[in-house]
Amino acid sequence: MNDVSKCWLDYWLQKLKRHVPTYVKDSQQVLDEIATLILPPIAQLFVTDADAMYNNIDTDHAILVITWWLNDLDSRGLLPLDFPLDAIREAMELVMRNNIFEYGDLCFLQLLGTAMGTSAAVMWATLYFAYHEVHTIIPKYGDCLLYFKRFIDDIFGVWVGTPQQWSDFCNDIDVGTSRNRSLLRQ
Repeated sequence: MNDVSKCWLDYWLQKLKRHVPTYVKDSQQVLDEIATLILPPIAQLFVTDADAMYNNIDTDHAILVITWWLNDLDSRGLLPLDFPLDAIREAMELVMRNNIFEYGDLCFLQLLGTAMGTSAAVMWATLYFAYHEVHTIIPKYGDCLLYFKRFIDDIFGVWVGTPQQWSDFCNDIDVGTSRNRSLLRQ
């Protein structure tokens, strides 16, 4: 497989980031946004970093989840004009199931996880977890999250919920990261 197909997939997946409500471009965006927050006395800052997220995203599950995401956007007329939906589905299969990488003078076919080193890997992981955020985290904990942004597998947020809600939130974050355990710190 050549790098053109990986770049092509990334090009189209990048167009979907505007549909990821937690997407953050860079740390400056976070700094600008939190500078305007008025924090109540109960507010707690938290960060999380998924442990080996790329390696632990199950390819079959990710293809299924991202396909659900794409179909949902398509059914609501939210995909970009001329978005090649069928070709994207095929490209995801091709790129994520056929990643060959080098280690020293040996070549390996990656069998598990996100296709490491490919340009599409970042948006693949972003979209994969975004589905969980949109369908579980935000509906369930939106009232407890004064601020909630993510850059790939790093989350920064401001929590205003109860201790029990926090415990439930931590469990739900871990469920959404497939086989990952997030390192949540308050």
